[in-house]
Amino acid sequence: MAPETPGFQIAGRFYPMPGGFKLGDPVLIEEVTGLEWDRFLDRLPDETDDEGTEDPVVMLGLVAVAVWHANPGWRRDKVVRFVQSVDREAVEVFGGDDDDGGDAGPPAPTEAGQDSSETSASSSESDSDTVSPPSPPTPSGTAPSATTPAPSDPAT
Repeated sequence: MAPETPGFQIAGRFYPMPGGFKLGDPVLIEEVTGLEWDRFLDRLPDETDDEGTEDPVVMLGLVAVAVWHANPGWRRDKVVRFVQSVDREAVEVFGGDDDDGGDAGPPAPTEAGQDSSETSASSSESDSDTVSPPSPPTPSGTAPSATTPAPSDPAT
C-alpha cells in the first residue's frame, strides 16, 4: 500500500517530500544537481504540473533535501555521498492521495530558511541505524600517505 504522504522510498525507508526549504538546502541542491538555486526553482514544477519528478535533476535535488530533513544529524557531505550512491531505479516516488485534493508535488518555492526552527545543530546524533554510503576517494585519488593523517569525519 502506497503512503498517503508525498515522498520517496529508498531501500525500504520512506522520506517525506520536503514541505519547504531551510537555509542550507540551496547549498546542498547546488552540490548534488550543479544548478544554482534560482535555476533549480525555475525547474520546479508548479502546482498544476503532474510531472513533478519527471526531471531527474529536480528529483535528485528533492531526494537530497528529503533525506537531509529526515536525517538532520547528517553532515551535508554525507547526504551528498548517500544520494550519489543510490540507483535511480531504487527510488520509488509517491505522490500522495491526489483524489482528496492534496498537494502531491514538490514544495512551492519560498525564501530559503523560512523554517529555520529545525537546524542541523544535532550533528552529534548517532546515525548508526541508517545505511552509510561508500566513502569518497581522497582528493588525489590515492590513499593518504603514512606521514599525512587521514582527515576524520565524526559523522560517518
